[in-house]
Amino acid sequence: MHNLPMRYVRTSMERTNQQQLLAGLQELKAVHDRHQDVLNTYKDLETTLRELQGTLSSLQTHISVGGGVMMQAEVPDTSRVFVDVGLGFKVECSKEDGLRIAGLRQAAAQEQMNACAMEAAKIQTAFKG
Repeated sequence: MHNLPMRYVRTSMERTNQQQLLAGLQELKAVHDRHQDVLNTYKDLETTLRELQGTLSSLQTHISVGGGVMMQAEVPDTSRVFVDVGLGFKVECSKEDGLRIAGLRQAAAQEQMNACAMEAAKIQTAFKG
């Protein structure tokens, strides 16, 4: 059995603990960024739906068909929209319901971002301590 100086053991343990805390912070940042992307997506949806609530009864737009390729599309009736509600499910609904869904998803994303920020603050406190 090796007799290591206590100072070496303590320094090694502190370094390992700091590495774990740093990895936790990086993971939280990635989760936070994913929730920020969701928030931005639903804010964009809300903006688009508010524009459609005006006098627009039809719409010409560009859509992505993959690989960075865009295609012009015409939507003849904007009274109903399809909203991605997660897990690959899309719901057909009125613009008003779409706005409600967008608001709920924004609130949920913001709540998750706040939880990430609180957890990051705890980790940073432990990191400094």
